Amino acid sequence: MSTWIKETDIAIYLMKGGYWISRITKYPSKTNPQEKVVNISSLKTWFTREDYPRAMTVSIGTGEPEPQPMPPPPPRCTAPTPNGKWPHQP
Repeated sequence: MSTWIKETDIAIYLMKGGYWISRITKYPSKTNPQEKVVNISSLKTWFTREDYPRAMTVSIGTGEPEPQPMPPPPPRCTAPTPNGKWPHQP
C-alpha cells in the first residue's frame, strides 16, 4: 500500500490507507495571528521512504474530523496458551 499526504487545519499527515503514520503539527505564527507555521524538515524523510507519497489531499476549512493514527499491529503469537491452543484459535 502506498503512502500519501493530507493537509488539514491542524497538521500535515503522512497517510497509509485511512490512517496517519507520521504528522507535522501546525502552530500559530508569532508575527501574524492569521497564519500557522510548520517545521517541514521532517518532510525529507517522507520522500526518502521506499513507499514515498505520490499524492496529496488538501482538506482545509471543511469541518471534517482529523485522521486517526495507524492502529498498532495485533500481538504476535509466540507460544500456545496453557490449554495447548494458539491464542488466535477458537
